[in-house]
Amino acid sequence: MRNKKYIIGGLIGLCVLMTIAYGAFLTNLNINGTTSITSNWNVLITNIESKTIVGNASNEKEPTHDKLSATFSTKLESPGDSIEYEITVANQGNIDAVLKEVKLSNNDNQAIKFTTEGLLKGELLNKGKSKTFIVKVEYLSDVTEQPENTTANLTVTLEYTQKNVNDEGISTPEKEEIDMKGVTVPLVTHDDGLYE
Repeated sequence: MRNKKYIIGGLIGLCVLMTIAYGAFLTNLNINGTTSITSNWNVLITNIESKTIVGNASNEKEPTHDKLSATFSTKLESPGDSIEYEITVANQGNIDAVLKEVKLSNNDNQAIKFTTEGLLKGELLNKGKSKTFIVKVEYLSDVTEQPENTTANLTVTLEYTQKNVNDEGISTPEKEEIDMKGVTVPLVTHDDGLYE
């Protein structure tokens, strides 16, 4: 009988201890934190310079730029005249950028040709870096009749997007393709395809 009292007393004591231990584990867990976004998107044209001038070509007005657009007004006198403009685009933010598109305004004058050099769609412009490229305005040398208007007005607009990164940390710019004699080949930065 006495042993039963000890056993019952021990069981009651064990229940009391378990209740106290369970109560100790039932505490509230509070996690406090502060989050702030520090990303800064700032890709823009910072400079335009008239570089190589051929023949009697000149600026009708000085070239101007605003954010990612550059505007030129070029006067061309004779076939073969041309001006090359060196444009600097800079990534002054802290997010890497990828060139999505280069847009040239429409040219109604068939005697004048606009070309760009040194800038590729899908090209990466890392944060804190800048890049120069060339826009050439030329009066085609094979023109047989003098056009009425020999002034070329042109606007170049660049479209950049944020660089995408996949789960492995590899940059994945928008898929670009190139036609190589009838065969379409994707431009890639990793895996299978044509490397830029």
